[in-house]
Amino acid sequence: MWGQPGLASFLFATEEGHILFNTGMPDSGPMIVESIRTLGFDPMEIKILINGHGHSDHAGAFAYFKKLTGAQVAIMEPDVAMIEDGGKSDFHYGRDWQIMGPPPVKVDRVLRDGDTVRLGEVVLVAHHTPGH
Repeated sequence: MWGQPGLASFLFATEEGHILFNTGMPDSGPMIVESIRTLGFDPMEIKILINGHGHSDHAGAFAYFKKLTGAQVAIMEPDVAMIEDGGKSDFHYGRDWQIMGPPPVKVDRVLRDGDTVRLGEVVLVAHHTPGH
């Protein structure tokens, strides 16, 4: 089996580096690195990490990629605490943070609805869509 059932990561490859959207579960990092290499891209060119929301199945390997690449972590404002405290402040899963929580990682940029994330020729617009 290749990948994790029901989860996906997306690589936006630009002339100035890459944006990685979602990193799956905390143990997904090495698998995603290998997948990026298989596609012919250099994972060390990841410059920005973003996600759909702060749960560990979307942001679990942020700490891994930040340590590996030094990429900027850009997170929607309501999810910042959850990313930085490893899930302890998650209103739903916080009680299970030791089981479900990803390793904490420092957020470099706080995103709000309508903010743009730019790298090379790619421009992504952040949309705050609360819920799951």
